[in-house]
Amino acid sequence: MQPKTALKTIKRPSRTGATKREQRKPLSLTTWIFIGLTGGILTGLFIGEYADNLKFIGDIYIGLMQMTVLPYIVFSLIGNIGRLSIREVRMLAKYGLLTFVGLWLLACLTVLIFSGAFPEQSIGKFFSTSMVDPPPRLNLVNLFIPSNPFRSLADNAVPAVVIFCLLFAVSIIGFEEKKSLLDHVSLIARALHRVNGYVVKLTPMGVFGIAANAAGTMTLTEFERLQGYYLGFCASVLMLSFVLLPLIVASCTPFSYRQILLASRNALLTAFVTGSVFPVIPLLIDGVNDLFSEHFLKDPRHAEFPEFILPLAYPFPDSGNVVDLIFISFAAWFVGDPLSLGQSLYMLGTSFFLLFGKVYLTIPFLLNSLQVPQDMFQLFLAAGVLAARVGDVLSSMHFLVFTILTTAAMSGLLNISWRKVAWAVGIGLGTMLLVAASMHFLLKNVGVANGQDAILAHMDLLEGPVHSEIERTGTPNPVGLSPGQNRLQRIKQRGKIRVGFRPDNLPYSYFNADGKLVGFDIDFMSRLALDLGVGIEFVPYQSSTLLEQIKQDHFDIAASGITDTLERSSNTLMTESYLVVNMGLVVKDHDRDEFESVEKIARIPHPRIGVIRGSYFDKRAREYFSTAEIVPLDSPREFFEEEWRQLDALAMHAESGAAWTLLYPSHSVVNPLNRRESAPVSIAVAGYDLVLDDMLNTWIMLKKMDGTTDKLFEHWMMGKTPGVRPPRWSILRDVLHWLD
Repeated sequence: MQPKTALKTIKRPSRTGATKREQRKPLSLTTWIFIGLTGGILTGLFIGEYADNLKFIGDIYIGLMQMTVLPYIVFSLIGNIGRLSIREVRMLAKYGLLTFVGLWLLACLTVLIFSGAFPEQSIGKFFSTSMVDPPPRLNLVNLFIPSNPFRSLADNAVPAVVIFCLLFAVSIIGFEEKKSLLDHVSLIARALHRVNGYVVKLTPMGVFGIAANAAGTMTLTEFERLQGYYLGFCASVLMLSFVLLPLIVASCTPFSYRQILLASRNALLTAFVTGSVFPVIPLLIDGVNDLFSEHFLKDPRHAEFPEFILPLAYPFPDSGNVVDLIFISFAAWFVGDPLSLGQSLYMLGTSFFLLFGKVYLTIPFLLNSLQVPQDMFQLFLAAGVLAARVGDVLSSMHFLVFTILTTAAMSGLLNISWRKVAWAVGIGLGTMLLVAASMHFLLKNVGVANGQDAILAHMDLLEGPVHSEIERTGTPNPVGLSPGQNRLQRIKQRGKIRVGFRPDNLPYSYFNADGKLVGFDIDFMSRLALDLGVGIEFVPYQSSTLLEQIKQDHFDIAASGITDTLERSSNTLMTESYLVVNMGLVVKDHDRDEFESVEKIARIPHPRIGVIRGSYFDKRAREYFSTAEIVPLDSPREFFEEEWRQLDALAMHAESGAAWTLLYPSHSVVNPLNRRESAPVSIAVAGYDLVLDDMLNTWIMLKKMDGTTDKLFEHWMMGKTPGVRPPRWSILRDVLHWLD
């Protein structure tokens, strides 16, 4: 008996432990999301820029989240609207549509107010193709008219898909046989909702990858600027949820401001905690029923209104979705290219239909159409982990207010007093403007430096070391050509190649902060010297002296962003192009709108436009801007620093102009032509030396094919080369010192 007793003694604690494990509640999805967020941030801080390798996790998660959006829209809209009766459709069209549009307009006005709160900032930036490419033209017919619904689905044309679904759903309302079809539609919608539920379970992992990438690669400066998004978004949500919307309801219905907040408190709190609006729909309906309880006792027929009004409104965009668009304005401000009023109105107008596809389709689409870098969507998702909960509060209040107003209208309780409505709107908008002004003042006074000018100032050559000498003034080659000798033979005999350069021609040739001669062409010519196995002598020249110095044998070849022209080709030998540049105008930030098109420039009285003397764009500027006075310059610096010239713009390479805006961030690059105007950049060969020219043409072709020119372009024009920017602070490198 003792063994059995001992066995029981051993088993008893085991059963007790199992009971405790059974009673222990599993962690909620919300908890796991916060664990993923915290883990991602800590991982990013620990490994620094190596977290960029985790970006694919976020990309996979985003793709899976977008997977079911459009199919769900199709079946959800058809299923919800198709079940209505003709009477319900007429009542909703009469009252619900007006209420929906009114709430939409209030949300749009809020977005405009807080988008305008982002202060103007002078930020130069490296070249990007968006500076010279015209904005993508949207085919509004294809976007909104579903001539081929299947193509609209394939092209993610959300507005066209929504219009097709609305028309299809309304058309089957009168059919007696619709029940079977709608049952199948509802089943598919539920299945898609379940698929989305599977993907939602991956949210902690997706959030981990996104947060790690953001925390590991973003600089402290970028994190500081992210506060602008949180300020604008949270302020707009709070103003709409707790000021403007409740005041408007109180001015049109028998309910007081306090009653409305009491009816919404449970739903708003639950939405914030759970991070979802869907689970709080019953709480919202209960809140509406509590408000209308006395009226429903008098007329029980109206008690069914909230039961179908709120669920029907759920598939439609809400105020929380609209306020998400503040991120587009923030993203444009973040990259130093804020939206104009016209662009903001385009964004809001287009989003009326786009938001049926929710933010996973809307934000990327608008970023692309407004030429804001697509990488900002990753930042939206990382920041949205917390911001989305705040947005769900506004979404819940939107559905509550929509249901209250529509129910009141259908029940005969809506009593619009325009004086009271004007008072409520005035109080709400006045408070918003005050908060937006405070936000503007805060962001303006806690502004941060761009820092890219420092990157440009400390950039160094990519190519290996080559023996080089720099002459301070132009002098003829100390070794003259022997009879019958070509320049290539002299170069090999001397062991040196003499290259002409312009000392102040960003980013082709300039002296960095350490006094070292650097730039695209300096790097390119250093590669040439290495390939030839010779040293290099750099000889300075100016645009106005180039041809004369070539005749006097100051250098064998000349580089430094020389655009090929008929005049130059007639006076010296030019190689094939190794680079293609594009025309742009450098203007002051506040003059961007005036110079954004040729037509607008023509309306400016007596504009003065500078050009680099003898460049390809010198002649083109005279043709395109015939009403302007063209002023030749030897260096772009004359435009930026010699104010006595009173120049309004500078026509030059957009690639070069972008580099100058880093040093003079109060200026920007614009393309008024609405298309690319390109020019070839070539090497000038002295003495019509065909042997040297043939060798250079072959060498340029090889450098294009092996990717050298592309690598240099990304480095000097776009500032993308790894290693130029100091490594991101990380625990791994800066605390533990496990990495150099």
